Amino acid sequence: MDRLDHPGLEQEVDALLNGLQPSAPAQQEPVSFDVNAAPANPLQARLLALAQEVSAAPATETVHFGIEEESSLRREENELQTFLETMKDEMQFLAHVRTPAAETFMTWDGDTRTTLSAAWQPSQAQIHLAALDKHLRRKLLALRLTLMLAAALLRVTLLTGLTGPAAWLTAYRFLKDASTAWREAAQTFL
Repeated sequence: MDRLDHPGLEQEVDALLNGLQPSAPAQQEPVSFDVNAAPANPLQARLLALAQEVSAAPATETVHFGIEEESSLRREENELQTFLETMKDEMQFLAHVRTPAAETFMTWDGDTRTTLSAAWQPSQAQIHLAALDKHLRRKLLALRLTLMLAAALLRVTLLTGLTGPAAWLTAYRFLKDASTAWREAAQTFL
């Protein structure tokens, strides 16, 4: 399997995000006076725990002798920043592929320009087409991951009330923790 092929990615993430939907209340819900009771849905409980961790965590942790060490949360925040910057770079152009045979440039509005090298041979066309195909599949994966992160961000905001960087980090951590397929696919861009 190619690093750009992730069968089941959408199904796994869709199931996770659908699992975050608020459930319909039962007809006769038992009364509980436990204010610390966890939500009945384990996915919602995990999301709320991540949101609370992100909201409460300091940026650095002090260790022995007053030396500051980067916290795991800060590392994940930096990883998210790298991921988002990479996604931004990925979205600049639809494609720009250069091989010894040719150079192809594609814009998002459909303009395509391919320039053949002076030493171009017909046998090299397949190599260039394969490179272009791989590039476009990478672009598709970037779009899929970005849309899934946006969908998770929406769920985070609706269920926790978090907005801004804390919501982004919570959504990113939730997808990374809960979806093996998403985590593996995201590694392509880190």
